[in-house]
Amino acid sequence: MANSKLPQRGPFIGPPANRVGATADVVERFAEAVREWADQPVPTELSRCRGAASPGVGDPASEDV
Repeated sequence: MANSKLPQRGPFIGPPANRVGATADVVERFAEAVREWADQPVPTELSRCRGAASPGVGDPASEDV
């Protein structure tokens, strides 16, 4: 049940809006960059951040929450 005290909008009736977005060449260049990025080998050296607790966040393995 609608609340008649709220402002009411009339539905938009008109032609569909033109699509706005990236052109096909931009999308293709982006897709190619993502494919290139995804094809990178997994690093063998561990990141300096892995295995260390983040400062100010706490250790999720600890019982103090």
